[in-house]
Amino acid sequence: MNWLIKNCNKCEHKFAHLPNEKWKTVCPICYKAERGYSLTTSDHSLKKLQQIVTDQTKKMEENEKRKGNQEQMREFSIRLSKLEKMNTRLQVALHLKSREIKDLTLIRIDLERQLASRIRRRVVSSASIPRGMWKTLAFLCHPDRNPTNPDKAQDALTWLTDQQPHK
Repeated sequence: MNWLIKNCNKCEHKFAHLPNEKWKTVCPICYKAERGYSLTTSDHSLKKLQQIVTDQTKKMEENEKRKGNQEQMREFSIRLSKLEKMNTRLQVALHLKSREIKDLTLIRIDLERQLASRIRRRVVSSASIPRGMWKTLAFLCHPDRNPTNPDKAQDALTWLTDQQPHK
């Protein structure tokens, strides 16, 4: 005979019934209890077996959950390991970039100092040569006026042009 298994609507224990007894919704123990029948030794044995089956089913379900949890923990552990390695690489990259930023900042500061120094020199030197005097010096330093030393005259005129006062 083919027996079918179903959960009791009252106690939720599993019970067996024949295929033509699909109308049954409660186990024999609950059926007898509903109608006030006294339980026999066999009924008590069945009730105990139902409890054992229910307990074993719950244990199996819990084991399946644990297996699933263990698999999740394994996956999380692998992910965590990958993230820790990535974190280490990123920390190294961050350290290198921080050093690079520090070096570039020092270069920027040095360039700003040099620029400020040049501007100060230019302002000071331009302020010390009056415009009329500058024109006279430029005229006298021009290489065409100094055919014996044209290179020195050109160097002097270049320097003087850098010192030219603003209009």
